[in-house]
Amino acid sequence: MNLKSEYSAIVIGAGPAGSSAAYALAKNGVDVLLVEKQREVGKDIFCAEGISGNTLNLVKKTFDIEEPQKFIATRVNSVRIISPELDYFDVYREDMGVILERKIFDRTLAEKAVSKGAHLAVSTKFLDARRVGDKIEVDLMRSGKRESVRTAILIGADGPASAVATSMGLNMDVGNENIHKCAQFLIYDGKIESNRMDFLFSKKYSPSGYAWTFPKGKGLANFGVGILSDKKEDPMEYLEQLLRDFYPDARVIGWLKGVVPTGGNLKKIYADNLIVAGDAARLADPLTGGGIAAAIISGHLAGETAIEALEAGDFSEKFLKKYEKRVWQELGVDYKISLIIREYLKNYTDERIIKLYRVLKHLFGGKNLQSIKLTDLFISSLKNSKELVGLLLGSGGDAIFNSLRKIIFTGK
Repeated sequence: MNLKSEYSAIVIGAGPAGSSAAYALAKNGVDVLLVEKQREVGKDIFCAEGISGNTLNLVKKTFDIEEPQKFIATRVNSVRIISPELDYFDVYREDMGVILERKIFDRTLAEKAVSKGAHLAVSTKFLDARRVGDKIEVDLMRSGKRESVRTAILIGADGPASAVATSMGLNMDVGNENIHKCAQFLIYDGKIESNRMDFLFSKKYSPSGYAWTFPKGKGLANFGVGILSDKKEDPMEYLEQLLRDFYPDARVIGWLKGVVPTGGNLKKIYADNLIVAGDAARLADPLTGGGIAAAIISGHLAGETAIEALEAGDFSEKFLKKYEKRVWQELGVDYKISLIIREYLKNYTDERIIKLYRVLKHLFGGKNLQSIKLTDLFISSLKNSKELVGLLLGSGGDAIFNSLRKIIFTGK
């Protein structure tokens, strides 16, 4: 594919955020270029591959997909929560979530954008960008050759270390408290249940983080651990110990290791002629590190805002500020709750985690959930458990409790 000298919009990064933006633009007739540095979309991604049923529905709605069988490894209808004492309880919901085949997932979303008219350039690396008059000139590397293309609006969806944001003067750096160090094995063990996700919370195995087992069917699972990067330890050491203790007979088929920058420092995610989305905008959930839902929501909003800017002929920072406002209208409440809970739990001892676990087991153990939305679960918890309220208040959590109550009931 030969590049033109100019496109109405350029999106850097063909992950869920970039493909979501490109799909929205192309569907509305915008001449959009979608740039991917890898030779194929979906290559070399660190991801546990689990998404909720709510997120799956979001994907289907955003990309007009009826039944996305081909990128689903398995469907999950229960979650097991494991305490530091290795006690556990299960909760159930028919549409709890799915485990993806992430490579196929990302490729499918990019294909949907292309089907609407987006131009996809793979093996194309973003180098730099600068404003030239009222446009942005973007430098790309293709087949060892430097090429420059112009656009009225640039969307950076190029992941955690966003070169697009940096080149355009946005500071997206976050502190160590907002970076998770993660390691994951793909394992085979015939005892793994194919319809249940497991989460383990224990200072011994995952300081200031958690471990997970996400089944992929037929005995396969993503088995991983994440810890905050202000801890000096290597997450792989914890993962190897977890494997010895929990799946001693498992066979390791592959492994991944990386960092996941999450939210916490709320960053400016727009500038003149520029919008930043997904992990590039540090929108991964502060508590779980999950970023697919936020990527799709922010990518779609980036595309819609870019369409409005093109129609108005206004690419100013003042005009594009509406994008950030829309993102936080969609993500703000659950995001802020996750951030508060993370800060509250970060320095918890196992003893305090056990107390919290026992309250939650009493509330939810063995039950079918009416909702899996974080806000709904907390409203239910606070309304139905004096023990939980007492635990928050009794551990010096007055400010935290009041912040949670304010966010839940006012959205601010």
